[in-house]
Amino acid sequence: MVDPDIISVCDDGLKGFFIPKILESKHKIIYERHVSKLIEANVNDGFVKRISNKVKWLMMESLAKNFEQFIVLTEGNKNEWKSLKNIQVIPNPLSFYPDTPSDLESKKVICVGKISYQKGQDLLVKAWEKVTVNHPDWQLELYGKSDDAFLNTDSLPSKHIFHFPPERNIEAKYLESSIYVMSSRYEGFGMVLIEAMACGLPCVSFDCNYGPSDIISNRKDGYLVAQEDVDNLAYSILNLIENKQLRKVMGKEGRENVKKYLPQTIVNEWNDLLKKL
Repeated sequence: MVDPDIISVCDDGLKGFFIPKILESKHKIIYERHVSKLIEANVNDGFVKRISNKVKWLMMESLAKNFEQFIVLTEGNKNEWKSLKNIQVIPNPLSFYPDTPSDLESKKVICVGKISYQKGQDLLVKAWEKVTVNHPDWQLELYGKSDDAFLNTDSLPSKHIFHFPPERNIEAKYLESSIYVMSSRYEGFGMVLIEAMACGLPCVSFDCNYGPSDIISNRKDGYLVAQEDVDNLAYSILNLIENKQLRKVMGKEGRENVKKYLPQTIVNEWNDLLKKL
């Protein structure tokens, strides 16, 4: 029979919040949440759906107080749960940290993630149309499963945009690129940003809720652009394309800054929490 000291619940819906009530256990239970509340929302939601979301969020916040500790990935996520006293930020760890970074010489910009409303590749495509006017020799590579109902990747408006299916060895693709762009409308964290920075890529990202502002130091290791500001997204990409030395400075700075996400650091944070509990 298993008799744990601590039970960890990792879930992004409503059901996980009922675990303390269901188990009625004397054991300490922690909750890990890896997404923003915004995953429940859509700009096209009607009145009933918006009210439904608010009721669900209020219920979640009330039930969250039954956990010994409530773990989120970013400071922005933490601000979504304002009434909680048992909340703590522990980010995701890096998947890899290559010995040698990208040389940033290739004329490739990369974006990784499912082709979807959340990831905002439709906005990136609009920005790229502005980039290719001045730099038709550069190309944008999109890696991720395609939702053709959202964006038909077989009919992209530019011959300088290439779509590829999910790539098992994505580290190699980062290392073949010179700039990373994240065009998300919302995020839970932004693993792709820390992965790209570990590979020495300067990053351009919308300052969406939540994650990028925790990771990118604006104008030091990348650019944070106002949400859905296509013109400034294009301008920031152009600035990095046209200034190789800036790419190298930002890439080096970012590679150093993301060392705080190395597994040994994040594991120590979890170890300290579990020992405390």
